[in-house]
Amino acid sequence: MISMLELVKDSRMRQAFCGVLEKWSRAVNVYFMNWEKCPFPRMGESQFCNQILPLYCHVTSNWLTCEELELKQAIIKALGPMMGILLHKKGPQNPIFKEISWLLEQYKEEIDVLHVTKSLSQLLEVSGEYKIPLPKGKFQAICSALHNQISSPAKQLSIENHKELFHCVLLLARSSPDDLLAFLHKQQEIEHEAVRVASLELLRAIVGAHLPETRGKKLLIVKAVKSTLSDQNATTQGTFDRFGSLIGKIAPFSCDSLATSRQWVVDCISCLLCIQGQSINLGSAEEELRCLREAVTAPDPEALFQASSKMARIVSEYFPSEQATDFIEATLGGLLSASPTCAAAAGLWMKIILMERGDAMLDKVPDILAILYRHMPTIQEGRLRQFLVEAVSILAHHHQEAMISSLLSKGLPMDRLPIKALEVVLFKGGNERLVRALRKQRTWTLVENPKTHHEGVCLLVSILLRSGLITPEIIQSLLPWVNSPSENHRVTSTAFLAQLMSDPMLREKKFLKPVLHILEEKSHDRNSIVRQMAVRGLGNLVYGAPEKVKKHKKFLMVILIRALSDPFSSEVIGESMKAVAKVLKELKEKDIGSSFRDLTQRIRTYFDNEDDALRLLSFVLFGILARLTKRKWKGYFAEQVRQSWVTLLLHLQDPNPRVSVECRATFHLCVPFLGLKRLQAAVNQHLDGTAELKPEELQVDICRHLAKENAELLENLYKSTITYFCSSWEEIRAVAANLAGIILEHIDRQRMKWQDLEHLLMSLQVLKKDPSPSVQLVATEVLNDICPGRVLGE
Repeated sequence: MISMLELVKDSRMRQAFCGVLEKWSRAVNVYFMNWEKCPFPRMGESQFCNQILPLYCHVTSNWLTCEELELKQAIIKALGPMMGILLHKKGPQNPIFKEISWLLEQYKEEIDVLHVTKSLSQLLEVSGEYKIPLPKGKFQAICSALHNQISSPAKQLSIENHKELFHCVLLLARSSPDDLLAFLHKQQEIEHEAVRVASLELLRAIVGAHLPETRGKKLLIVKAVKSTLSDQNATTQGTFDRFGSLIGKIAPFSCDSLATSRQWVVDCISCLLCIQGQSINLGSAEEELRCLREAVTAPDPEALFQASSKMARIVSEYFPSEQATDFIEATLGGLLSASPTCAAAAGLWMKIILMERGDAMLDKVPDILAILYRHMPTIQEGRLRQFLVEAVSILAHHHQEAMISSLLSKGLPMDRLPIKALEVVLFKGGNERLVRALRKQRTWTLVENPKTHHEGVCLLVSILLRSGLITPEIIQSLLPWVNSPSENHRVTSTAFLAQLMSDPMLREKKFLKPVLHILEEKSHDRNSIVRQMAVRGLGNLVYGAPEKVKKHKKFLMVILIRALSDPFSSEVIGESMKAVAKVLKELKEKDIGSSFRDLTQRIRTYFDNEDDALRLLSFVLFGILARLTKRKWKGYFAEQVRQSWVTLLLHLQDPNPRVSVECRATFHLCVPFLGLKRLQAAVNQHLDGTAELKPEELQVDICRHLAKENAELLENLYKSTITYFCSSWEEIRAVAANLAGIILEHIDRQRMKWQDLEHLLMSLQVLKKDPSPSVQLVATEVLNDICPGRVLGE
């Protein structure tokens, strides 16, 4: 890499170079942390440092002034890991710390600042682990930059970046707690509300982290927070606007391990209620809180939780429902950084506030659900995730329809808290029978599995429709998901609409036209399941609005016939065949128009398909066309039958019993198109009724009648039959060989060219060596019948 440096000129090469540097440096840092587990001799730290130093110097000296955002981001991602290695080098670290200023400046750029935070995190972890103090100026600069990120109302932080920022602050608290606390206390004096709130949030996180370095300073932190909240002039406006958020941040400490912290919570809540209730009479609330101040000193955990619950109920009486989202956000944000008892208290308060005030939160349901969704990836521990389910359950008790609408509008990702949440919502809404039906049909299992998710959604929607739980509002909220960049959301929403097409509500509420347009658009989607669901939806128009099928016949047939040739998915083809079958049953021959020709030809291409389902459906469709054809397309369809009837005759003995049964019905419907009345009468004797079919007897009768009625057709039958000697199914090879022998018994040998007979004999000799014993046996018998006593090869 060092030898290549001078050759790395353009931006793309530099990006690639930085990518390698980043991954190599991260790997080295992992090695440093786990070298004792490595079976090989340990490489010296200085050896790595000496190797990375020239690369680090070149990058920082020559590339930091770049303007390209992609390159800048690549440099940022590599810088932290490289610094982490170089800090292991004994000697002055100032040259390494020099670039911290450039790194912090990048917070002001239009880039993904998560990578800045991650690089800082890598640097701080190593400096803390090896007790390498940061220069005072750099420490203050990092504190300011991190605090600005957290407190800035203009910045919408991702969950990952928020978590990483707090991790960096805790690393600073471990390396220099006095300096960090001094910085945060100073921020408390600033008049800007967001700055003070961010400082409180960070102090709370430090208290909750139970760091050994801050254990002796915990009371000082608590007092600082308490004094700040108690300052009426500093907090009146901030606390009144941010009551929910502040309650969410401090409530978990009502079950903190320190009794003084628990008493501080009571004091803070008393203060907040006084500010919140300036224009109302608090009544006995103040006296109750004073009593609870003594109760929270009890060592018994159960007594503590009882006291915490009483506090939550007092607060709920004065809780402004419009601040519910701030409260939920703050509560969930603290779950991971809190101790187990504090986390339990947070969940307890969330449940009580939602139970007591949830009825007034109808307009907040989508926002609350969005917050729960956003925290799902970070809250994995079972007990903590249970809090999310219970929150959904309580809200469902108050607002079932709004919760169903919001859950479905999330597109039901393939995840177990949204699925569980929907089940809870339905159960809480008094739909126990419906929930049992969903479980019995394994709906939730289908929805959870990515391979069957779409089928699960269709089943779920069909049951919800029957129960009257799908409303126009739900449909409206779900429509935007069909254009989501997330394939999961497109699959879910298209499956939802596909099933919805079978319900008259779509027509009654004037959704039919826009949904038809959406399904047409989704039939081109790059995801094959989305295409499959779009095609299913178009077919379901037959159930939801049968009278509209003729109106949209051309539109439907163009899309469905195109889907019959889907190049990537047999499921899309099969779904299209099913949809065409539904649509054709609502149409007459004249309605199909010029689509008839394309449709017939495409169906025939699947008669010999290796997919059993496609073969079966192709025979079903061909039979429907036979019933449909009366006048206009009779001549054309008759020609298609002549070209296909050998295939139909052979597949009467299809390897799949279901396919052979369907082929029997279709063959029966197609024989009249050959125009041979005696042959038709003979065939009817074999196919009428439910008697067991004897295919060989049928073949003998057909050949006997053709020899009398239409010798040319018998010759064509022979030529088509021998092409099936190469079929991939041993059953069809055997049937073809046997049929060839029957034809030869009835055909006029004088009309037959000698080359054709010689070709047949050679082909049968090949079949005598077939891998299948049954094919070998048939070929041998036919050869003996044709040339009794003839020596093979003569």
